[in-house]
Amino acid sequence: ICNLASLNRYDPEIKFCAGSPGKDACEGDSGGTALKKEGNISTLVGVTSFGDNCGVHPGIYTRVTAYTDWIPENIAKLRSS
Repeated sequence: ICNLASLNRYDPEIKFCAGSPGKDACEGDSGGTALKKEGNISTLVGVTSFGDNCGVHPGIYTRVTAYTDWIPENIAKLRSS
């Protein structure tokens, strides 16, 4: 389903699918969060990337753990500029 929904732009190393029928991100939601909730703690696990037919196919999210090195490196670059 993910390959169909993402038009062959799905790489499980850096992306994941989420959603269920009628529950998904839609137009204008790109950049939004995908949170994993455990008890009272919410953890950012993804960023809304793209999808196809809101709520029909799962949405595609960028996997935050794929960028755990890149994020602090680039924050440091921004702070030093």
